[in-house]
Amino acid sequence: FCYKKWRSVLSLHMSSSSSSEDESSNCSSPEIGIESLSASTLAAFKSFERDKEQLNNQPDAVSENFGLSQFWYDDNTRRELAMEAVDEARGGKIAVLSAPSIMDHLTAKDKNLEQNHFESAYIFEFDDRFRDKYPLQFVKYDYNRPLEVPTHLIGACDFIMADPPYLNQNCVEQYLKTVRLLAKKAKNCEKETNEKMTPVMFVTSPKNEEILKKEMGLSKTNFKLVFQSKFATPIQVFTNYRSQRLGYAEDLNQYA
Repeated sequence: FCYKKWRSVLSLHMSSSSSSEDESSNCSSPEIGIESLSASTLAAFKSFERDKEQLNNQPDAVSENFGLSQFWYDDNTRRELAMEAVDEARGGKIAVLSAPSIMDHLTAKDKNLEQNHFESAYIFEFDDRFRDKYPLQFVKYDYNRPLEVPTHLIGACDFIMADPPYLNQNCVEQYLKTVRLLAKKAKNCEKETNEKMTPVMFVTSPKNEEILKKEMGLSKTNFKLVFQSKFATPIQVFTNYRSQRLGYAEDLNQYA
């Protein structure tokens, strides 16, 4: 979604709402008049302008690339998820797979987080723009090659968050392979154990609930994700542990 597309939509709206006198004129490209928009179109336009202005006011912000299926969380959601990661990592390594928008809140810029956690947080991302922003924490990641990760991070991560860009089962399964590889203690699907597993947070469609439960013991939480771009597709946060911050879900009894 982009500003040029908005101008195209608004131009189309103007054309369809012009009077018959206007239609008979020689104007080939009508001017966009904000005052002539319908209430719903005007509200949507103003919302988009506010989001764009807010993003432009952040000098080091990286804009969403919808071609890569990037949809950033709003600021409060970013902060809550980052604080959850810090709490559960307990001073250990944090792996963030394809959720780069929370990385700013894993830095000393956020007074609610301990300053030393940024050095142990790694962003696994396909988009090379984040290599420039986080040169020491950036890990080039392609979910089509889920086992290609730095050797020093294999079995070394104390908290893992994954937010796959696509909701299909194949993509989710690839991310699960990476999560299992990075976790200090991954769930053994063939043998039930009472041993505490590495905390994992996984963001995806509720349609993937069955595979998440089967493969890594992940269950849905009650946490409501809010996106910067009015993302409408149903998305939920899943964890393999109980979280007071994210809320309890009915099917988390086995982690009580």
